[in-house]
Amino acid sequence: MSYEEDRSALHKRLDDFETRLAEKERAIAKRGAVPPHHRERIDEIYAKARATRAKLSGSQETAWDSVKDEVEADVESLAATFEDWLERVDQDWR
Repeated sequence: MSYEEDRSALHKRLDDFETRLAEKERAIAKRGAVPPHHRERIDEIYAKARATRAKLSGSQETAWDSVKDEVEADVESLAATFEDWLERVDQDWR
């Protein structure tokens, strides 16, 4: 893939991820106040997503090869953190 295609694909993954997070946050809030331990985790995950997006947006084509693997690893880590948190939320609500 080209530089623009790589960046576009990663931006889309982040968009999709943030949509899923927001949907889960709304679902939890429908049950009442979001418990503090979940609020803290939600805020932490949003912060990681913003940091990853900033790193992605700040990358330049000339440096992309050196940053690409790092950004991709950040997106994978973010997804794993989110999935782990989802499991904990589901356990709390069972």
